[in-house]
Amino acid sequence: MNCKQCGGVMTIDQKNRVFSCPFCGTVEPFDNVSKKELDKAVNEIKKENKKMVDAIVADNRKTLMAAKAEKGAKDTILIVLLTIFLIFVVIMTAYCFDSGYLFAGIISSLQIIFVFASIFLKAMYRRGGSDKLSIASSVLAGLAAFFIIVWLVAVGNSSSSAPSRNEEKQWPTLGMGSDLPEPKKSARDLYNSDRYLSARIPDIDKDFFDDYVRQCQAAGYNIDQVYKERTYVAYNDKDDELELNLFYGTELSITMNKHLEYSEFYWPKSGGVQYLPEPEADKISVDSLSDTSARLYIADVDKSYMVKYIDELKNAGFSGSYDDKEQSYRGKKKNVSLTIELKRGRIMYFDVYILNS
Repeated sequence: MNCKQCGGVMTIDQKNRVFSCPFCGTVEPFDNVSKKELDKAVNEIKKENKKMVDAIVADNRKTLMAAKAEKGAKDTILIVLLTIFLIFVVIMTAYCFDSGYLFAGIISSLQIIFVFASIFLKAMYRRGGSDKLSIASSVLAGLAAFFIIVWLVAVGNSSSSAPSRNEEKQWPTLGMGSDLPEPKKSARDLYNSDRYLSARIPDIDKDFFDDYVRQCQAAGYNIDQVYKERTYVAYNDKDDELELNLFYGTELSITMNKHLEYSEFYWPKSGGVQYLPEPEADKISVDSLSDTSARLYIADVDKSYMVKYIDELKNAGFSGSYDDKEQSYRGKKKNVSLTIELKRGRIMYFDVYILNS
């Protein structure tokens, strides 16, 4: 309703039941206004009020949507960070168990559980779960982060108590090492038993390698010897095997294996060997045998026998290739894979395994 004096839009004063002009102060009682004009004024006021309410609702909706989008983005970033943290913890766990840090590995395993559970709870919360899920996720993530300190302490204690790989070791007087001359430099990473020895000697040169080969030859490791520039393989009269390697021209690697122990010949019925023709032999040494693989040796054979046996394999349905220079055969029949090598010109080595079908 407009003011009759100045034309301005008048407002309603319901308490005093009058229209008042905010511009010139003119007052017009309700009784002086027709019902049509009164209804029109009321409707206009309702429209204005509705516009104001709609504007407020729209602003509130925009604010809520923006807050929700911001919160969703933060949750997504948090899940990505937790996933990266999970990958890091998995690597830490593998490192611990591989390096022998058992206690630290157990702690890392707990961290994996905490982080994985935290990611799961956060994802459930994003899908409309309660705030309790978000709180639980944060608590688990905090525990996983706290355990990093415990992990570092555990690794530090394990490292200080564990022997260093580079620690110099005294040459053994028992086991396999007792048969070899003691090197002129201290060995490191030394393992010695009655059946096996391994050691390394760093910071040496080719002259050191050749000199130690001569010492080993004098000690009886001179049977069926193969002497290349950086490799020496030989046996003693007990058939123990010695292998020397010069790695990178600066490190000597020493490996010894006790002689094979043969028994009266029998042909296994597992490990894939049962699918091979049975050789004609008197002695056999089984290195390993399971339901799916086998490694074994038969003695007192020669190259002609191996070639004949390969022909028998072909007749039995095996297909493969024979390397005359290496005196080795690699073949396959269905899901059975086979490698045969003639070692020292008189021992046939079988490596058989059953492939996953």
